[in-house]
Amino acid sequence: MQTYRVHINTAKMVSILNPISKLLKTPVLFYATESKQWFGASKRNLPFCYAMERCPVTNAFCAHCDQQADQQCARQKHAYAYHCHAGLIEVAYPVYIDNIYIGFLIIGQFRTRDAGLDKEYARKLALLCETEPDALYKKYHSQPMIGTEAVEGIKLIAGMINSRLLDEKVFSLEYHEVIKKVENYINQNISGPLPLKDIAQHVFMSSAYLSTTYKNVTGRNITDYIQERRVSAACFLIRTTSGSISDIAQETGFSDANYFTKVFKKKTGMTPREYRQRWKNGDIEE
Repeated sequence: MQTYRVHINTAKMVSILNPISKLLKTPVLFYATESKQWFGASKRNLPFCYAMERCPVTNAFCAHCDQQADQQCARQKHAYAYHCHAGLIEVAYPVYIDNIYIGFLIIGQFRTRDAGLDKEYARKLALLCETEPDALYKKYHSQPMIGTEAVEGIKLIAGMINSRLLDEKVFSLEYHEVIKKVENYINQNISGPLPLKDIAQHVFMSSAYLSTTYKNVTGRNITDYIQERRVSAACFLIRTTSGSISDIAQETGFSDANYFTKVFKKKTGMTPREYRQRWKNGDIEE
C-alpha cells in the first residue's frame, strides 16, 4: 500500500545535474519510478542515442533497458553498470529516501572496448530509423569511449551526485493522506488511551516507521499532537460544562488528574482551575 507521494525540486535538480553532464560530455539523468519521467540534461548531445529516441520502435528498445535498470535498482542500494541493447554502457545508481526506493540516477551512454555495435544489428536499426547504416554507425562511434577503470570512477561520481541531491533536499516524500488519517483517528478516539501500536495498525504501518514519518512530515511527535488535542478538548469541556477537573481529565484520555494538570499548564500556561476561573471572568476567548 503506497502512502506517499514523491515531490521533486526540478529546478534544483537540473542545476546540479547539468554542469556534471557538461563536464562528462554525456547525459546525467534521474528517472522517477513513480511518474516514469526523466529529469536532467537530455540525450540529445549524443547523436546515436538521439536517433534512437526519435524512432518509436528503437525508443521502445531503450525504454525496455530503462525498465530493467529500474527493476534492478529497486533490488539494491549500490551503483552498477550495464550494457544497453546497442552495447553502450550506462551506470545506474538507486536513490532511496527513508529507505523507500524512488528512482535512479543514470550516467552515460559510453562506448567500451569490450562491447560494440554489430554491423548487422546496426543495419536493422538503420532500417527502423529510416536512415543510412553508415550514417548511424558513424553516430554510434561519436559516442565517448571509456575504459574499465573509468566505469568504476563514474560509479563513484554517481554516488556523490546521489549524496548531493539528498543533502540539498531535492526529493521529499509527502504523506498527506496518511497524516490526515492518523490525525482523524486520534480526534475520533481522543477520550481513549491511544497507544501508538493501535494508531499504526489503523494506517497499516509499523509503530517505528509511523513515528519517523509523522515527525519528518509535521516536525513534531505524535505524542505532542495527542496532548494538544486532549488539552484542546479539555478546554472546550471546561468552558461548556460544570464537570470536575478529574472527570474532564478522564473524558479527554488522561488517566491521572495530576498528570493532566501538568500537561494542561505546559500547553496553556495555567492550570485547569485557573483556566476555568479566567473563562468565567471573561479573560479568555474561545
